[in-house]
Formats: sequence, C-alpha cells, structure tokens
Amino acid sequence: MILRIPSKMIQYGYVEVSVDVPDSPEKAAQIYMDWVSRFQVAEQNVVENVASGQATPEGLQEAAENIVKETLGATKVADEAAPWDEPAPAAAEAAWDKPVEFDLFS
Repeated sequence: MILRIPSKMIQYGYVEVSVDVPDSPEKAAQIYMDWVSRFQVAEQNVVENVASGQATPEGLQEAAENIVKETLGATKVADEAAPWDEPAPAAAEAAWDKPVEFDLFS
C-alpha cells in the first residue's frame, strides 16, 4: 500500500511511502494517520532546526545523498556543465553566403 502524505511546509508537496497492506480498513486508517502526524511533526522540526541554524540545508542535502547511495547504490553525478549548455562552435562561412561579383562590361 502506498501512502501519500501531504506536506505542511511545501505547498502542493507530498511524500509517498510504501507500507505493508493491513488486514482491515480501520487498521489502514490508523496507519495512515500515524504516518501523517509523525511526518508533519518531523518536517516541522527540520524546518525549525534549519531556521535556527542547528542544521544547514547543505548538511541535510549531504544526509539525503548518503541515504540514496546506501539504499540504492547510486553515485553522484559531477556538477559540470552539460554539453548542450555550452555555446555551439562557430560555423564556417557557406559558399552561398559569400557575395558574387559580376563584371557585365568586360
């Protein structure tokens, strides 16, 4: 079962969490409410820590990267400019772009 948990801090933001399927709708509702309330409290704590200087966005980014590396085995891509962001090389002047001179009186 996938739970879609709304964010209180980011407008239209949400997190999707995969959990085991419970055996009753009542248990599913309880699991959902538990996840929503715990997530929103944790989210508020993170925002307050960043605002007070106890945690930095860079530190949070680093922690998130480590989680992705450990769980998915992913690697970080270098922050280099993509080839399509670089300017195109100058093209040579085409023959049809050169002016043609005619001497009609020779």
